[in-house]
Amino acid sequence: PLVVRAKSPFNLTESGLKIFRRPVIQEFVSNKLDEIINKIKTYKIGSAYQAQELLFAIVDAYKNHSDYKIQLENEAYKVSQHIDVLMKIIAIGIRDDVFKHLPVEVSQINKTDPPKDKKSS
Repeated sequence: PLVVRAKSPFNLTESGLKIFRRPVIQEFVSNKLDEIINKIKTYKIGSAYQAQELLFAIVDAYKNHSDYKIQLENEAYKVSQHIDVLMKIIAIGIRDDVFKHLPVEVSQINKTDPPKDKKSS
């Protein structure tokens, strides 16, 4: 099932929310949210889109962290999702809380999303 609505800004679908609310994911979030917020605050944020992309990268890095690698891979397997998709679900799930600590707003993401390059055929 679809877990993320592709419309900018990204939002979790009901299936995505169900995954995000799983106890293992919530434990990870409660253990790492402050650390993630502190990491993102060390960067100079130029736009809401940039902040979201940075958040995706910071959260994604935890999939290789020795304390969480196996736990997150097992959880991804249990919910039939690739680990990269699970990390995106986590990032989108915490985005609003993280953005409260940044000089940008979620509503600005679409406005600052760079246009996609159009390839000429």
